[in-house]
Amino acid sequence: MNKTDSDKLAAIHRSAEINKLEIENMIDIFEKKMSIVENKLIEYECRYELTERQEDMMYKLQEQLNEMQDSIDSIEEVRNALEDLISATVSFV
Repeated sequence: MNKTDSDKLAAIHRSAEINKLEIENMIDIFEKKMSIVENKLIEYECRYELTERQEDMMYKLQEQLNEMQDSIDSIEEVRNALEDLISATVSFV
C-alpha cells in the first residue's frame, strides 16, 4: 500500500469516527425526547381522566414515540456499520 492509499484510509477512518460520534449524539437526543414523551404519557394517564381529545393526543404521542424508536434503531444500524468501517480501516492504517 502506498502513502496515498494509506492517507486516504486514514481520512476515511477519521471521518467514520466523527460520523459515529455525531450519530451517538443523535441517539442521545432522540432518547431524551422519548423520555419526555413517555413522561407526558405517564402524566396524562396518572393525573387526568382523559377526554376523547386527550386520548387522541396520547395516541399521537405514542405514535411519535414509536417513530422515534424506529429512528433510533436505524441510526444504531448506521453506527454499527461505521464501527465496522472503523475496525476495517484500523487494520490498514
